[in-house]
Amino acid sequence: MQEFHRRRREASQKKWKKRFEQWSWYALLAEVFLLALWPAGATIALLAGIVLTVLHFRTDRTFRFRHLPFDVPAALFVLISGASVLVSPDRGFSFYNWYNLVGVYILTYLLIGQNVRTVKQCRQVLMAIGAAAVLVAIYGFYQFLFGIDISAMKWVDGEAFPELRKRVFSTWENPNILAGYLDVIICLAFGLFVKADSRQKRIVLGVFLLVMTACLTMTYARGALLVIAAIFILYGMLKDWRVLLACVVIGGALLLADPVLYERLTSVFTKVDTSSEMRLAFWESTIAMIQDHPFLGIGWGSTGWSIRSMISICRELISVSFMPIICT
Repeated sequence: MQEFHRRRREASQKKWKKRFEQWSWYALLAEVFLLALWPAGATIALLAGIVLTVLHFRTDRTFRFRHLPFDVPAALFVLISGASVLVSPDRGFSFYNWYNLVGVYILTYLLIGQNVRTVKQCRQVLMAIGAAAVLVAIYGFYQFLFGIDISAMKWVDGEAFPELRKRVFSTWENPNILAGYLDVIICLAFGLFVKADSRQKRIVLGVFLLVMTACLTMTYARGALLVIAAIFILYGMLKDWRVLLACVVIGGALLLADPVLYERLTSVFTKVDTSSEMRLAFWESTIAMIQDHPFLGIGWGSTGWSIRSMISICRELISVSFMPIICT
């Protein structure tokens, strides 16, 4: 009788161990997929994934906590950013902003770092990121074709760019934030394209890159467009001249097809508008703050960034940046 109960208990433990392993993995994939589409849902998935991962540790003795190369830098980031709250002019708001944002960063770091351990899992995460990016791009195309007139919004200097009536933002609330997200996705997809081991994969990734690039141009975000162009040009010059040639051909075709895009990009070097003036003011004030407060700054969150946007961008960057490391 005791042997029967022992076997039954072991079978139950094995069953729950398997469930916690699967459920924590599904929660991770849900967060990765939802962070560009529904930030609140991504946060729910993150919290569920952390709880399930802890239960997985408790029920599976072979599932051990592992240390990652970025553990020390991550810990320093938490400590220094937390200390900056003490010098904030509004400590209450700064602390609220800090524990919301940094908490999400660290929990995402732990969830991904402890659960993604095989190449197969890396592929599944990349597929979730890619699927979300496709939906973001499709919504961006829809906005470009049937979207609203953004001339009344403060994303464009109407006097400097009177012909610019459409800038897509998809699920990201702002074209510049969408453009930053697409830059990350394009770089990630290009890395996979270069390492693809079959013609079929290269075709799929090539089409994906073209779609993301087209959506990026619809944001008319000058900084993001120039940065991604510089990355590809530099890679083509140092690694593969064919990439440089493709960059010139595709970039030239886009500029010829859209005179507004050409005017928008060249304005960086030929004219000053309110957006450029604002960025210059940001840099000047940043330098002044560093000179006055070189160690802890002026307090976490005191510059007034959007909480939702920063959560989404940083989670995406964490997911992408640690992918090659956590799979080794």
